[in-house]
Amino acid sequence: MWIILFAIIIAICAVWLFFIVIKKIPEIRNLDIASMQADKQGRARTKILEAKLSRSGKKIRARLVKATGPAFNLIGNRIRRLKNTMIAWEEKYRQKPAKEKTAPQTLDELFAGIDGLLDQGDLAGAEKKAIEVIARNNKNLRAYEILGDIYFLGENWGQAEEIYKYLIKLLLLGDKKKTRTADLIKSQKLEDLETSFLGVIEVDPKIAIYYYRLGEVFEATQRSDRALDSFLKSATIEPNNPKYLDKIIELAIQVGDSGLAKKTCRHLKKINPENSKLEEYSKVLEKM
Repeated sequence: MWIILFAIIIAICAVWLFFIVIKKIPEIRNLDIASMQADKQGRARTKILEAKLSRSGKKIRARLVKATGPAFNLIGNRIRRLKNTMIAWEEKYRQKPAKEKTAPQTLDELFAGIDGLLDQGDLAGAEKKAIEVIARNNKNLRAYEILGDIYFLGENWGQAEEIYKYLIKLLLLGDKKKTRTADLIKSQKLEDLETSFLGVIEVDPKIAIYYYRLGEVFEATQRSDRALDSFLKSATIEPNNPKYLDKIIELAIQVGDSGLAKKTCRHLKKINPENSKLEEYSKVLEKM
């Protein structure tokens, strides 16, 4: 009984649903057609817009190419040239042999360079090279001589004085300098060394030159007494050198030591009677 009743209810519901669907079919058909027509019209409008944009884009692109074409061509050419130049440089660098390390200059080469710089009047450059020599050998007499002359020419009187004194010490010490450092030699008083060696033993004649140059430094700085003392020491080592005797006479006259001036003048006349300054000295000494 209940099964039959349930079947009847299902049949009634099915019929009711069928009538509802039949009633809505025209509306569904109209809705699909309208949707399709709207969609078709939308696609048509889209295609028209796309075509317009495409034509506009082509025109704009053509104008841009026309306007900027020369500039881009110029930039492109420059980039290509730069690229080619860099490639050429790279090839040249690859083919260039590695630079060999230059050997340090020998002492002879350094001295030749010093002479060249002095000929050019480059005192600073010559000084630098002389110091380089001394850095290798702090007892190289030639380097110190050059350095002293450079300071003298540059009127660096204090440094010139120290250099010439150091040279005198080196020669007074003789072989003993080999066992003494440069600082120890500089710290020794010149007067003490003179007392021990000068006039006691035979010394290197070059010391006379250094005393003469030291005397010139004292003379240039208005220290006449010390200059005269240095020239006398030069004459002690080389008593017949007219250059040293001339300086002794001039300084003796300057400080008022007429006895020393006359004595030296007589000696000069004996060893060098043709000296052109003898007559002048005699006139001055007659008045003293």
